[in-house]
Amino acid sequence: MRPPTEGGLLGTATVTRPPIDSRQYRFIYGIRSLADLPEDFPVPETNGGFRFGVFLPQDELRLFGRRYPARIVMLCPGSLVIRAHPSAGEAPTFVPLEAVQFVESGHILLYGWLRLVSNGSDRTLLYNTCASRAVDELLLRLREDCLPSFTGIHRPSGAGIFGPPSDLKMHNAESTELDPQEQVLLRFFSPVVSRNQKWWGYKRELRSPADLVLLTDRRLLWITDRYQDRYERYGTVCRYAGVGNVVDLACHPGEQGTVLTVQFRWGGPWRIPISSEMQAELHSFVDAARHAWGR
Repeated sequence: MRPPTEGGLLGTATVTRPPIDSRQYRFIYGIRSLADLPEDFPVPETNGGFRFGVFLPQDELRLFGRRYPARIVMLCPGSLVIRAHPSAGEAPTFVPLEAVQFVESGHILLYGWLRLVSNGSDRTLLYNTCASRAVDELLLRLREDCLPSFTGIHRPSGAGIFGPPSDLKMHNAESTELDPQEQVLLRFFSPVVSRNQKWWGYKRELRSPADLVLLTDRRLLWITDRYQDRYERYGTVCRYAGVGNVVDLACHPGEQGTVLTVQFRWGGPWRIPISSEMQAELHSFVDAARHAWGR
């Protein structure tokens, strides 16, 4: 039996749905149309449309002591648009695609981040890697727009492999990172180096990170398990730049070997420490890369 309305008469009650607060969302999801936007985000200017977007939930667990608001990231014609939840009070960020210098993506267990370095801007977005497939799709579409095939490169006549074969961790990371139809031209791998160190009378094993540097027909790609200059057993960091953004590769003396320096048109360079045992292979890789670029 339906309950009586006020005054004892039966009637039709109007049910109003409370507004949905996207700060309570817990999972990343893809935005394929404006209808997929959270209700409490204002409809953004998309410059005539957008290709794809993602919603990144707010962090309630304060991963690594840091908290970040809910955000939407939208790939629009000519730019990447980043908007935080209105409660954060952040101004929208517009990153022109032509100004993107290099991209970094990394994860350590459930801690993930996406970093965009462009002319005059360095922006990092943090997220929980649980159900992060939409972020992978966004990065794929971003590379399609930012990293066209470089037609001016000279393809090497040999195998183009320098150093030992990749270990399982780096091999899987490479397979995951490479896009369909992307061709690897040169590969340099510096494996993990283990050494024992005495500490208060006890021996402990120290590991230096592994580094895999690839030159493809679209980009220079650096995959490593180096995080804040330390070996990270459960993490991987990928950095890549379009071939046209790389000014030079050079080898410089380092504290325990050689440092591979990658210089860009804008911003600071990559500095990749390589052990002295890999020095000859590294120099050969740099010479081959310079030849491929005609430099």
